Amino acid sequence: MDDALLGRLEAAATRVEPAGPDGDAWRRASVLAELDRAVLARHGADVLALAGRYDQLLELAPVRVGGGDGGVRWQRVAKHGRRRLGAFATPPQLAAALADRALPTPRANPPAVLDPACGAGALLLVALDRLVGQGLAPDTAVRCLHGVDVDPTAVALARAAVVAGAVRGGADPATWADLLADVAHRIVVGDALVDTPAMTWRTTFTEVLARPGPRDPVTGWSGGFDVVLANPPWERLKVPRAEHQGDDLDVQRGYVRDRVRAVREGGRHPLTGSGDLNAHLPFLETCWRLLADGGTAALLVPEGAVTDRQAGALVRALLDADALVSVHTLADRAGFVGAPGVRAALITLRRNGSGASKTTGAEVLTRVADARDPQVERARSWRLTADLVRRVNPGSGTAVLFRSGRDAALVAAAHERFGVLLERDRAGDVVHGRWGFRARTPIHLSREARHVRTAAGAGLLPLGEAKLAGLLDPRAATWDGGRVRPPTVDELADPGWSPRTRWWVPTELVEARYGDLLTRGWLAGYRIVSTDKTARTLLPVAVPAGAYANSLALLESPDLPLLLAAFASIPIDYVARAKSGGHNLSLFKVEQLPVPGPGCYQAIWRGTDGLTLGEWALRRLADAVGWCAALAPLAGELGLDVVPPVPSPQARALALADLDALHAHLLGWTTSDLEHVLGTFGALRAADEARSGRFVTRERVLAAFERLTPAA
Repeated sequence: MDDALLGRLEAAATRVEPAGPDGDAWRRASVLAELDRAVLARHGADVLALAGRYDQLLELAPVRVGGGDGGVRWQRVAKHGRRRLGAFATPPQLAAALADRALPTPRANPPAVLDPACGAGALLLVALDRLVGQGLAPDTAVRCLHGVDVDPTAVALARAAVVAGAVRGGADPATWADLLADVAHRIVVGDALVDTPAMTWRTTFTEVLARPGPRDPVTGWSGGFDVVLANPPWERLKVPRAEHQGDDLDVQRGYVRDRVRAVREGGRHPLTGSGDLNAHLPFLETCWRLLADGGTAALLVPEGAVTDRQAGALVRALLDADALVSVHTLADRAGFVGAPGVRAALITLRRNGSGASKTTGAEVLTRVADARDPQVERARSWRLTADLVRRVNPGSGTAVLFRSGRDAALVAAAHERFGVLLERDRAGDVVHGRWGFRARTPIHLSREARHVRTAAGAGLLPLGEAKLAGLLDPRAATWDGGRVRPPTVDELADPGWSPRTRWWVPTELVEARYGDLLTRGWLAGYRIVSTDKTARTLLPVAVPAGAYANSLALLESPDLPLLLAAFASIPIDYVARAKSGGHNLSLFKVEQLPVPGPGCYQAIWRGTDGLTLGEWALRRLADAVGWCAALAPLAGELGLDVVPPVPSPQARALALADLDALHAHLLGWTTSDLEHVLGTFGALRAADEARSGRFVTRERVLAAFERLTPAA
């Protein structure tokens, strides 16, 4: 934070009497007092500095020091208010990238420009500078700008900032007051998602949304904005208990509850107003509906805005309307302050008139290093079409952001060959499934926390967690003194040893949740928590019958061992990784994997020792499982007389390579395809090279692929 700005704010705070102990109120009063001073003095640089740092100021508050006699100092407070408002200013590079997409060239007439979550005006200032740079007079350009925000202080700052920007760009300083009065009608306090007596879109922006022309069938708006720029809030519409205490918690929850109800029942968000509401989704739908024919919107949102399950209906509608122009995801997950660890996307929309020419889907470019100059990376871009979405994600309708066009083609071909594991209709009902497959959530730690115990006792079962399991290995880790560690050699040598757990749950709870699955004597599952930074993404495992937390999704199928063998293969993992985009493997994503059906394993190929593919795959599965005594029922199901010992790393690696080769052939891949797929597993390669100096997994899998030959 700039020392000079903090000095001015400390001076402002001393001029404003705090209304009680509320630090937020004192902050607001101090910011507005400093803004008034800067506006009256026509100090445009001070106005722009204050507006540019306002989001950071929401983490600070003035406090008296020295027992009230030592003046005022601004000190850091919690980020809750900042998160609640979604007040994270767009970084300059990304703001410019949005303008590149929405305002690439001058328009024939001055455009109506909107930011529906304008905050202190960062994107409006970028739009102003772009319009002036394209030849508009500054006083004309500033009159093109429109903005809405729920924070009155931010709106006051945005109004002053765009006027200061216009003066900086060449407007007559003597017109400052007139321009400020004028923008007050176009940059307003309101909720972009909910109509209120204070602001409705149609009455507040009549000159834009009540023009002659076709009406939006949902909102009734006619006309629209030519340009929309937005970095909407990324927060879920809920209030975590940790952020508030006492009456404040009740007040905030009441506000959010009323707002959620209004979004769901207001009729303006039929595509995004259901389920768990993430604010960016109804904002995205609103921005599309606010566009005039020929208008363009550019938004900075999480990539989940097109890949999350809640986004499915909107994605389908945008693609069907030819409204999704491009999706460019950014390379750096941690580069955006508002949501660390979440990958951001620049999404461009358009509103097509009745005579507009159609294009073939949206351009997708993932992990762009330079959002302002993606041209150097366009060689790996590809087109996302409505037909592709219907093929690869028929149930959810969500987009898949493949890394390259070749990845898109390989996954699409796999779906063309095998469809999806479990097909559901729009209502969520199962309409087709080759495997008799279901995936279930076992014990939900947050919803069923009242049942969880921290010590063993009568009638309690140890609660396993996904982090204790690995690829086909139920004993990959154990809790030890508050940390998770790998098992020792002696522990693994004892077939009766089980990983230690940190929680226990009642036996009757487990039986009520999935008692029917326990009758098999063993369970199969996969780790939901995943990332593309690990060696493998889809991690299936056979585990002893017992209690498991919701981080391990349980699988159900009459042919469960064979399905487990398919899930353990790199080709199926590749598809899961390509479709998950580095996010968690939710149940709906696994349901939509293109797994060869059980009937595909009936043939006998060269290299399967005279066995059918199914028999051979189960034999190789047995050679790859991390066995323990409690998996005796699985051993019996595989036709084994005794539980095998834990396989050696070499034997296990060879067995897994055979499963990889088998499923690469079943998916119809060539050697070149398989080489490409293996090359996408960067962390796996790095681990191999760290151990042996070579990518030995690649060598094993390609050798197995050559040995195994489909029958003519």
